[in-house]
Amino acid sequence: MSLLQLAPEDDIFIWEYDYPWSDVGSEDAITKETLEKWNEKQQYILLLINKTKRKFILFNRSVITLSSVIKHISSGGENREIKDLLSDKQKVIISQYLGFFWVWGNKYWRTLERLDEVSLLPNGIKPIRESAFTNGSEDKLICAANFLSDVINEVTALEDNIKLRFNEISTLTLMLQESQSKEEKIFSRNNSVKVKNSQLNLKEKIKFEHVEDFVNLSENPDLKEMAEIDYLKELSRLNVELGKNKASLTCRFNELALITRLLEKANREVLKLQGEISAVNDRHEKIKNSFSWKATAPIRALCYPVKIKKEKSNNKLNNKIQLIRNSVYFDSEWYLLQNPDVESSGIDPAKHYLLFGGFENRDPSSSFSNEVYFELHPDVKKKGVNPLEHYIVFGIKENRKIKY
Repeated sequence: MSLLQLAPEDDIFIWEYDYPWSDVGSEDAITKETLEKWNEKQQYILLLINKTKRKFILFNRSVITLSSVIKHISSGGENREIKDLLSDKQKVIISQYLGFFWVWGNKYWRTLERLDEVSLLPNGIKPIRESAFTNGSEDKLICAANFLSDVINEVTALEDNIKLRFNEISTLTLMLQESQSKEEKIFSRNNSVKVKNSQLNLKEKIKFEHVEDFVNLSENPDLKEMAEIDYLKELSRLNVELGKNKASLTCRFNELALITRLLEKANREVLKLQGEISAVNDRHEKIKNSFSWKATAPIRALCYPVKIKKEKSNNKLNNKIQLIRNSVYFDSEWYLLQNPDVESSGIDPAKHYLLFGGFENRDPSSSFSNEVYFELHPDVKKKGVNPLEHYIVFGIKENRKIKY
């Protein structure tokens, strides 16, 4: 609205609109909400036209193009050669939608009629009227029947197309399987031929070597005698190796038998222990469910606070030890090197420093001195707190010095 008020009086405003079903996707349905949003938007622009009295040019983008509208404006309204964009099929579809539009209500028809009255239209096209599509109940029924018939025909055509595509896919799948089967057979045949060729080549090679050896041996008796001796030696060596392998195999079998017996014995012991555990659990359950166990529950509960208090104390000590250990001013290797008695005792160096070393003037590292910290901060010494622990917890926050 502010843009309309600020713009010069001779400005022309263009409003592009469309049929309410044009912005709906092919997989979505036209709903009442869709029509309401479309109706509110168009009613708003019609209200602006009446209120502002400015020059507006409206056009339906399904019917004519924006370039045709601009050309019409630039020619001063004299260019009337505006052609519509709709094919005959599209015109039939729009007529079906318009004829079925009465289902949604008369207010949408009135909005569409008002838009068409003030819109720029192609040559020979008249503004649409509801009466042209819905003259009577019989016309409405015929229109609805035709619309549903066209939808059913489209669905049937799509189903036939899908069946055709499925048949084509199944045919191609069978052809692909046959081709793969042929390829596998050819590959297998080639492999078998290669194996046979390699076997024949090996046999020929062995025959040739044997013939060569036989010719050499027959020509030279000494070589024949040496070959026999080598053969006997090799045979003896193989017999010895075979005997060793048999002995080793026998030994392995004996070991396996022994392990099997031990495993069976262990399994029997496990079963026995499981039985004992089950019996103990049963006795334990009976004791817990007995009257005496339940009656003495308050007495047993008296020991819990002591145990909890001890656990809390241990946790607190462990946290302090971890605090010392993680400090950059504590070096465990340096501490043990300077204090061999601590290393020989086997006590944790961080724990020893926290409980004893800090008060025995044993420095935690070369970069922190207990004596200097106590001299700079005598209040810490009076409290009897470990100097490094105090510095980590309080001294850093209080900007206390650790050097002169």
